[in-house]
Amino acid sequence: MTLLARYLLRQNIFLLFTILLVGTGLYILTDMFERLDMFLESGVGPFTLIFFFVAKIPTIISLILPAVYLIALVVQMNMLERSRELVALASGGVSAHSITRFVFFYGIAWALMQLLFAQVIGVAGESVATRIWQEDVRGNSMDESGIYGLWFTDANRIVRIYMAYPAKQRGDDITVYVLDGSGIGIDEIVKARSFRISAPDTWTLEDGERLIPARYAAEKFERYDMPISQDLHAFQVGAQAGVKPSQLSLTELGDTIARLERAGSNVENLRTAWHAKLAYAASIIVMGVLALIVSRQTNNIYKAMALSILITFFYYFLNTMCVSMGEKGFISPPVAAWFANVLFFGLGTLWLAWPGVLQQLRRPRPAAR
Repeated sequence: MTLLARYLLRQNIFLLFTILLVGTGLYILTDMFERLDMFLESGVGPFTLIFFFVAKIPTIISLILPAVYLIALVVQMNMLERSRELVALASGGVSAHSITRFVFFYGIAWALMQLLFAQVIGVAGESVATRIWQEDVRGNSMDESGIYGLWFTDANRIVRIYMAYPAKQRGDDITVYVLDGSGIGIDEIVKARSFRISAPDTWTLEDGERLIPARYAAEKFERYDMPISQDLHAFQVGAQAGVKPSQLSLTELGDTIARLERAGSNVENLRTAWHAKLAYAASIIVMGVLALIVSRQTNNIYKAMALSILITFFYYFLNTMCVSMGEKGFISPPVAAWFANVLFFGLGTLWLAWPGVLQQLRRPRPAAR
């Protein structure tokens, strides 16, 4: 690492952690004022309130880190400009490309850190905070949360469940249609009042009957084991009072998508969430490019901060709109998650490179002999 890189790194880390501390505090205060009434009404103690917000800190940091990175870089570049350090560097033969290169690779490092932080500590903290909010504050047991009207396929079976309780691995009112070899006819219909998952690939149906259309027969049973491999936990993601995609790591979310696809479920929203996790981490690199543009536009710190906030607003607005369209199936998940990054990074890179392009175009060509 060069002397310049070490100097810029040390200065930026101080600014970034200072702004991150302030931003996290403001986020917690805002969230606390919104939730304080419900915490007081629920009667939970102060330690529960503190533990709830401590558990949310990793998620808050992962959310605000791109904007914090942008502001920290803008402040740093403004400080270097006001102290004439950029002029001194240019006089010493250090090109602007050296700083641009540092910002780019530094952004990659922070993007990887954000991804690891969000997918490990952030996922665990989000799960703890959600459980506290649902059970201790709102009084809703997450173990009792159910999914109404569930349909899925498993091998040659079509399964309909009136009410499933994934946390308890059981449910009420189940109907299983067993298809024949052609996949068109029905070999048998199995109905039961309740069921439970007794083994990884075995569901035990209780108090029901088997209907066999080919023999016009009906057989009642108290217990009947069926080889069904589907995991009910997969259906909690996105379900009401269920698990949010933010509570799953990339690996867990990918496994859930694969299981739901095999079950015949629509996974456009989950695919969008999976790509959005990666795209959000990569947005830190985009913010680095935007910070260089803002720094070149003005030396006034107040104008620079206002421009940074405006750019951040437009980026998040566009990104949120695209992700929402991807979740509803209007555009493909990769396009929805990455469109804002590609657009801002492309325009920003072109803006930074344009003066050099103009200089090359204006350079006189040697006369032909």
